Amino acid sequence: MATASSPASLPADCPACALLRACRDEPHPLFVAELASGVLVLHGASAPAGRLQLVAKHHVPDVLALSDAEREALWRDLDLVVRAVRAALAPLRLNMASPADGGSDGHLVWELVPRAGEDEVEAARPWWELPADPLDLDTAAELKRRILRGFLAVSPVRRLAPAPVRRRP
Repeated sequence: MATASSPASLPADCPACALLRACRDEPHPLFVAELASGVLVLHGASAPAGRLQLVAKHHVPDVLALSDAEREALWRDLDLVVRAVRAALAPLRLNMASPADGGSDGHLVWELVPRAGEDEVEAARPWWELPADPLDLDTAAELKRRILRGFLAVSPVRRLAPAPVRRRP
């Protein structure tokens, strides 16, 4: 079973673990949010817009290596991310996958790929074959703002902390 990911338990040769350390240690331009099960980041490629990765906090190869509680947290987080992306980007559909090999040197990573009308020309091609131009920082910042607004739209926390009511004197 997975254990808490301390710096010592994140292998140095794993790109996903390196990303987790970078997001923990300093502001990272692709970081979106930290969730119970992992860290949500924008994918570094520009297409399709809003492509995300949920990188598990633990260096595990797949969901079967998680405890029941960790697996349930992952499903809850994925549900929250899907609802936030739908609220923020209104995609025609949302592809989700976790590569069988863990996606990154045996590290559990979920890919979430919103598909929109402008990529219909590419619809015959799988999302992993789309052009991989680097995502510029301005576009990344705008996508993060939109996705975070999506989280606010669907998060139960928003309903727990309503804005204070101002009374006129």
